[in-house]
Amino acid sequence: MAALRRSFGAMYNSLLHRRNKLTINGRYKLANKWRNFYTYSVRFAVGENMLMPALSPTMEEGTIQRWLKREGETFKAGEALCEIETDKAVVTLDADEDGTMAKIIVPDGSKNIKIMELIAIWVYEGEDYTQVEIPELSADKEIPIAGTAVSVESSTHDARALLPSVRHLADEYGIDLSHIQPSGPHGFVKGDLLKYIEDKSLQPVDTAAQVEPVKQTVVTEKKPVLEQIKPVGIATSSGYRDIEVSGMRRAIAKRLTLSKTTIPHSYATITSQIDHLMALRNQLLNSEEKIKISMNDFIIKIAAASLRRVPIVNATWIEGEGMKLNNSIDISIAVATDKGLITPIVFEADKLSVIEIGDRVRILAGKAREGKLRPEEFIGGTFSISNLGMFGIRDFSAVINPPQGAILAVGGTQVEAVIDRDSQNAGVGSSSNQTRRRLSLDYSELTPRRTITVTLSYDARFIDPTEASKFLYQFKLFIETPSLIGVL
Repeated sequence: MAALRRSFGAMYNSLLHRRNKLTINGRYKLANKWRNFYTYSVRFAVGENMLMPALSPTMEEGTIQRWLKREGETFKAGEALCEIETDKAVVTLDADEDGTMAKIIVPDGSKNIKIMELIAIWVYEGEDYTQVEIPELSADKEIPIAGTAVSVESSTHDARALLPSVRHLADEYGIDLSHIQPSGPHGFVKGDLLKYIEDKSLQPVDTAAQVEPVKQTVVTEKKPVLEQIKPVGIATSSGYRDIEVSGMRRAIAKRLTLSKTTIPHSYATITSQIDHLMALRNQLLNSEEKIKISMNDFIIKIAAASLRRVPIVNATWIEGEGMKLNNSIDISIAVATDKGLITPIVFEADKLSVIEIGDRVRILAGKAREGKLRPEEFIGGTFSISNLGMFGIRDFSAVINPPQGAILAVGGTQVEAVIDRDSQNAGVGSSSNQTRRRLSLDYSELTPRRTITVTLSYDARFIDPTEASKFLYQFKLFIETPSLIGVL
């Protein structure tokens, strides 16, 4: 069987070399015939390309954080192969079929890898991965590695064609590659340099110490006395340090700039009393089941019910196509992570109970902070909620998350003294009596009430102020009377 496989493999390779001559009407007649036979009939040890995937609609490049499978290791369909940092989160690249990792082209820590670029070679299960032909890196292709500066001194071997791991070791230990005999089928492998380092007991080279300072003659120009005087108390040195910007942070900056420069933001604010809602929350917490529901869970449910009453606020705007009125209410929740904000989605929030919403939010928030969200869990959404109440913020305005049409900014709970309605109505009669009531008002008629303030940022291109006001009216009605929507 092995001989048969080799025979067909040699025939296939021969036809591929001749394909430029075997053309009829621009098609490789015989070559394609044998290619199809090779692909679908017999599996030879010819590597399959693993390309950098587009894991989000806005992703243009990614960073290989780490490989979870190493060369020679087998994997099953659905197993995670590597962790990729996209413009939104760190997600895993899963295998579509059973196979073996033949060669990792892009090592751990490689950043700014464009989508559809080759990152690894793999073979199907049962094939000999050691016989796979590894493509050489393009001469003009450099793979940046996080935290390293790759620069190999010229030698008898073209440094640009070396593997990134080889270039890194040669640069770190100052190795002249002309002193080493390559053992790989296409040149040096990492093991060649590791053996050389061990045999010679080499230590990492301080490249900064090797750079001799350049002597310069500085010509000073005498400046006026006023220009020589430095202000007292102002630091003259540049006290800062550069921070590497993650892919997520770059994406956030790009999208926020796009939103504020292309979307006409309008704002509407409303304050609501939440005493009845807090009473319901305490009732659930003190029940036998000890149901713990956060204020944010209630707000998601109430916002979803309000969107069902005013559906235009749930619409999205697609450039070149216009407004799309969405049937499903999918609410994006802003979650803060170490690398920036990400918005996992509670799908069909209006159809869920507040308890189900709370369970889903806790799972999504945990996965977001661990960087384990799948793309389908944060891509999309029809409406967003950003809550800063836990930080003591009274009210604020948020930036719309395109292509969505609105975002609700939620402040913290405040305690305000308001006139008791019963006391206020006790003296109702003539206008003179009401005037006397106002003039004789004492503190006994003031009642503390807990309130919350929310601000709706909306796209004025297709959401009118009246529609935004209707949404906030419904929100106030539901949050002050939670029994109307059956939050449980």
